[in-house]
Amino acid sequence: MTRPPEHLRARTLAGLALCRTPAPPTAAFAAPYAHAVAGLDALLRDLTRAEWATPVVHGWDVHGTVAHLMAGDGLLCAGAGTPEAVHVPKAARGDWGARTRYVVAVENARSPHATWGSWHSQAAALLDSDAARHHRDIHLEFAGRHVLLADAYLARGFETWLHTDDIGRAVGRRVPDPEPETMPALVGLGTATLACTYPTPPAATTLTLTGPGATTTTLGTGVSTAEVTMTTVDFCRLLGGNRRAENLTIGTDGDPESATWLLQAIASLAIL
Repeated sequence: MTRPPEHLRARTLAGLALCRTPAPPTAAFAAPYAHAVAGLDALLRDLTRAEWATPVVHGWDVHGTVAHLMAGDGLLCAGAGTPEAVHVPKAARGDWGARTRYVVAVENARSPHATWGSWHSQAAALLDSDAARHHRDIHLEFAGRHVLLADAYLARGFETWLHTDDIGRAVGRRVPDPEPETMPALVGLGTATLACTYPTPPAATTLTLTGPGATTTTLGTGVSTAEVTMTTVDFCRLLGGNRRAENLTIGTDGDPESATWLLQAIASLAIL
């Protein structure tokens, strides 16, 4: 089959990137994960064999990045009552880095499409579980913390979208922002984590987020010494380590040191 001219192919693919496979119905906390899974599935479906070897992030190519996501998703399986795609040794199950290294090594011995299929099946099972449809008071160890299963679903939606965007940039595809209706949950998780991690900043500082899920949060007490303004999407990018502050459109007002502290605090949470 004759391949279309590259400029026409690129234009067509950019349009396809805007289309999503409908996400399955879930509770609100699992919706960001459902939409992110649908978005990554659509992107992977279009990749050529060679593009799976494209370097993406943290030393992983596309294949390794999908395996990393599968490793992280596996942390939800016990709480959701679904089987994990890769049987991780007990010694590595609770260690984020060891778990990823093990799963990536296992999957690197398989074909990219086999890894894609395993990731997809595991994600589909998580989304089809009763745990994804109803809020349960279930706690699990997640990235070194004990969290509610509902919050873990939110975190997986957050990371899946971020790494989908990483893959899209690496292979030259446009990846849409998260669905507007999912942004309040993602932003709420991010601001709550920020406030919990830094309850007593050097000085009260205000974070104003605009766009879907817009909110204003002040860290610390007393009169705010500085205000940092950015979109909710850029906040998620900075929080997740997907972009550096200097590559985002950020407004600051007031004490420069306080504003810099807040930006560094947000970026410091980028453990994904």
